[in-house]
Amino acid sequence: AGATTVEYYENTGISVAYAINDDLSVSYTSEDSQENYQTSSTTAYDIEMDSIQLAYSLGGATLSLARAEYENAGFIQNHDVSETIIAMSFAF
Repeated sequence: AGATTVEYYENTGISVAYAINDDLSVSYTSEDSQENYQTSSTTAYDIEMDSIQLAYSLGGATLSLARAEYENAGFIQNHDVSETIIAMSFAF
């Protein structure tokens, strides 16, 4: 059972953000997640994620865009996924 039991996960990440002006900001994130099994002979695939976000505020409204790409999603080899999120929020 040790060959299929994950003992722990190791996650690392880095992010950087920059406010271009009072209304516009941009950020970048890179993350890595590793499964570590009880036996070292078990093959494990790391999940790698890169994302860029952009946000524009105008008064009480914010328009944001995020684009993320994942490699080996679900710790499955060559299961690559990408997503784009567009959101608008309002404060009253």
